Amino acid sequence: MVATEFQNHLHISHTQLDTFLSCPWRYRYQYVLGVPWEHLPAALPFGRAIHAAVAHYYRHVKHFDEPLPLGVLQGCFHGEIKEALAQGAAILYEDGESEQSLRDTGDALLQVFHAKVRPQTIEAVELPFLVDLVDPATGGVLGTKLAVVFDLVESDGNGNMVIADLKTAKRRYAQNQVENHLQATLYAYALRRLGYSTDGRDTLIRFDVLLKTKQPDLESYYAVKAAGDEAWALAQVRRVLRVIEAGAYFPIRSWRCPDCPFRRRCAADIAS
Repeated sequence: MVATEFQNHLHISHTQLDTFLSCPWRYRYQYVLGVPWEHLPAALPFGRAIHAAVAHYYRHVKHFDEPLPLGVLQGCFHGEIKEALAQGAAILYEDGESEQSLRDTGDALLQVFHAKVRPQTIEAVELPFLVDLVDPATGGVLGTKLAVVFDLVESDGNGNMVIADLKTAKRRYAQNQVENHLQATLYAYALRRLGYSTDGRDTLIRFDVLLKTKQPDLESYYAVKAAGDEAWALAQVRRVLRVIEAGAYFPIRSWRCPDCPFRRRCAADIAS
């Protein structure tokens, strides 16, 4: 799937859905109006740099069947974050955070990743797809497609496919957080639409979470998704699309507001 194919189809991604569900006004500013960001939360370039470095690691393993040296992995991260921070947008750091602390944290996380990761057979890295969205109530295909980018596709010795998604987090995941994760369900649905299953009739999705805890760690969490999970997720997506089509946007006040890149615009709009 190339970029032009995404551009030629009306589509929605998990990131867009998550943005809408957390705050429809932010979705409107970001994806409908294209309002310039007032600042860039430091977590975004940090996460992108980590993802780029890890993707480079997996591509190296796929092509050369050997681990990428730790120094090269960390060097890739430093190059990526330097480029991201040099884009000109004002960076919003959390209390006690700085560019150097981001670099130090990234080095520590990648050291843990390098020591603990055990790749299986790597089928693809950062693989993009568009799949049809089916209305669970009618069975009809919706006009909007689901855009998916799999961070990693692996297979085991029996040829079973596993989709893995890389995350960075400040704390460990709770089991219900994994079980109810919309992204995991949408990825399972996409995998099934592409003709694959990973656990009998069910689909197995893995989250590899790099923990930014006092003692950095790498933990993997598994979510097993069945047809019932997918029906619920598709119904939720259909509801979101209906609200978007109607233009019925509204603000939600939450813990995310202080970091929101549209907070001044939002405050002005509410006050007007």
